[in-house]
Amino acid sequence: MVYLAQGSISVIAMGAGCVVLGVAVNYSLHVFNHYRHLPDIRKVLGDLAMPMTVGSFTTVGGFFCLQFVKSPMLQDMGLFAGFSLVGASLFSLIILPHFIVLGKAPAKDAPVRHNIIDRLSNWRPERNKWLVYGILALTVVFFFTAQNVRFESDMMRMNYMPEKLRDAEAKLNRLNDYTAQTVYMLSEGASLNEALERRAAADTALDRLLATGALKKAGGPGKLLLSESEQQARIDRWKNYWKPERGNLIMALLQQEGAKYGFKQEAFNKFQTLITQDYAVTKPEISPLMDLPSVSDFVTIRNGNASLSGVLKVDPARKQEVCAALDSLPGTVVVDKQYTANRLAVVIRDEFNTIAWMTSALVFFALLLTYGRIELALITFIPMAISWVWILGIMGLFGIPFNIVNIILSTFIFGLGDDYSIFTMDGLLQEYKNGSKHLPSYKSSIFFSAVTTILGLECSSSRSTRPLNRSRSLR
Repeated sequence: MVYLAQGSISVIAMGAGCVVLGVAVNYSLHVFNHYRHLPDIRKVLGDLAMPMTVGSFTTVGGFFCLQFVKSPMLQDMGLFAGFSLVGASLFSLIILPHFIVLGKAPAKDAPVRHNIIDRLSNWRPERNKWLVYGILALTVVFFFTAQNVRFESDMMRMNYMPEKLRDAEAKLNRLNDYTAQTVYMLSEGASLNEALERRAAADTALDRLLATGALKKAGGPGKLLLSESEQQARIDRWKNYWKPERGNLIMALLQQEGAKYGFKQEAFNKFQTLITQDYAVTKPEISPLMDLPSVSDFVTIRNGNASLSGVLKVDPARKQEVCAALDSLPGTVVVDKQYTANRLAVVIRDEFNTIAWMTSALVFFALLLTYGRIELALITFIPMAISWVWILGIMGLFGIPFNIVNIILSTFIFGLGDDYSIFTMDGLLQEYKNGSKHLPSYKSSIFFSAVTTILGLECSSSRSTRPLNRSRSLR
């Protein structure tokens, strides 16, 4: 489906989108668990068709809302996650029931064996007024502490690094005298020749920054690969220096002095050819230097545009000075990977509020259309709103910052909460309408889903923050 929609997908988006497997597994889990309590697959489908359809619709709609953000990675993740959940829900409602009853005799009434989670699902916490009062009181507290949540826009702080490795990195920086950060300078133009001319125009600013110490080192092929105007200027200087009279005089002296040491007169013919040859300007695109990886790796020619990149070692305290001095030059762009990553995080942060409101409105109107009564839609929506207040409140209370990973996972968490509320409401409505006691089955499915999801997230987080057991010393 992603291929038909856009033809390609980001690997990062695919990796992040795999988190939705926790939601996709829940659909089949609901079917299996409900069948365990009600061994009639037709009745199971009758009970689960509405809540699973509404839950998958709202969750898929939330992921598809990511198409309105500016980040291509989040757009790809929304497509991947949305289509994955569409396939999982359709498989659970259409294909999976046939596999469950395949080769089995028609179901008969049989006693259901309850496990510890089933017994726990029979507990009715809403009847405990002290628990209800405690939840309301904590919600009020968390509503105020939620105001303290901050956003971590520096993505470099999100990487886990053991203290020993951090100290070794600081020592290596001191020894190398490259406490500078690496930034990249791009010289762009309609052709490679224009890009080289703009790169040459930046030499004055680079020399000044090197002299003042703001720039530690500048690298790139700008001194090797020359523009046509620079080639012509150097050819003219060469011709002006090696005028015929000077060339004849030097050749006569070489042959005279060379004869004293036994050199033949033909020994200096190649030098004579070198200084008398008529040189011509070569287009940079067909220069023999382009065959060298050390040059071609820094050159990009695509769709009628060309760019030449260079590596700059910058003093971290004066990075803004370097960026300001070079960004003012025409056709010159300074790219800082840390700044770019942080800017991406800030853009996602700014768009997250829009996506959150958009998703919330989609879920609420879907509930309103499904139940047909605003009070039922509000009752179903309130647990999701309270859970969001609790999440933000706990983060603000313990100083846990929001970051780009949290934002990606928040869509996944909102989808889970959406499904839990819809299944619980459907169980309550069935109990109210016809007296069926299927609410414990829904609750046990929710418990199973929550436990498996929490364990999966904990295992992934512990693996990502596990320190290295072995380290290699630098010698």
